[in-house]
Amino acid sequence: MPTTGESGCGCGDAHGAAHSHGGHEGHDVDLLNDPTLMSCCEKDRVAYRKAMELKAFLTENDPSTQNVRRRQQIVLPPPAPTRLPRSMDHYGVAAVDHVAAQLRDLATQDDDDSDDSDFGLDEELDQLMMSRRLELASQLEQVAKNAADGYGVVHDVSPSALLAELKRSPEVPRVVYTRPSQGDSESYHDMMTELLAVSRRFVGTKFYCVAVSSNDSDALHQLRTSSPHSIIAFRNGQRVDAISITDKDLAVSASVLWEARLVPWLSMCSVLETQRVAPKLEPAAPSQSGNATDRAETTEEPAFDCGVSGCRIRFAYQHEHVGPSQDAKTEISAWRSS
Repeated sequence: MPTTGESGCGCGDAHGAAHSHGGHEGHDVDLLNDPTLMSCCEKDRVAYRKAMELKAFLTENDPSTQNVRRRQQIVLPPPAPTRLPRSMDHYGVAAVDHVAAQLRDLATQDDDDSDDSDFGLDEELDQLMMSRRLELASQLEQVAKNAADGYGVVHDVSPSALLAELKRSPEVPRVVYTRPSQGDSESYHDMMTELLAVSRRFVGTKFYCVAVSSNDSDALHQLRTSSPHSIIAFRNGQRVDAISITDKDLAVSASVLWEARLVPWLSMCSVLETQRVAPKLEPAAPSQSGNATDRAETTEEPAFDCGVSGCRIRFAYQHEHVGPSQDAKTEISAWRSS
């Protein structure tokens, strides 16, 4: 590539893609009147364009780049938390299962075309990538299982439906985010986004979003909160505590509000669990026929008999008489009297 001195440009700048004479007056006229200077800049532009075309071709046909692109395509994009369904989205669960199956197939298949061993890489890298794919598939399957059971997602329910779930399974800790039903501001959207992120971290707790009107005193009384915009913690089916969210709180970032205030407060309320609580199984009531059988077995059981006449606890409980028997005593008495 010709230098500045060789080209006779005289501007003192290196010739390249960003080389321009726009900042110097009269240079455009010089380019038109100087064929040597014009050919110099034109050669630079042609060389740069060819270099970029060669770089794009090599990048597109590079096996390592293709492997990276393929691995990025098998990962689901982050779900948009703007629309939270009232019931579980089974299509989303099916999509997660499909991606997990793709990861397992990719981990077990033998693809010679994309094998990194052709470039002299260690085979341990392939084993590491295979184990990572299997681990990621297992995590996706667990996420799908938790989502199917209502964990790791945010349920958009009504106050009556929430109270019914509290009575049906009180052993599950719950976090309820109540927001005003009027309007859909950006601050509410950010709060919902952070609530969804927290629900994925604590998969042993169920998270709910309830839209409450400020004039609906009945719903506020049922949820035992005085503010339509608040966070309520429930444990063992009972309200532990509630915290109101004011306009001053919404002035800061939602992520900062959750990490600095709400998550520590929920931890103090002991409602954030990373492990799912096993449902309590009530013992089955014994049947009448079983009780009758037990009574019959008790009455039919033979009583203990020590076999000693005159013993006051002969049929009471198992015992043993220590000493000479009655026959031995009679013989001893006869021997003494003789």
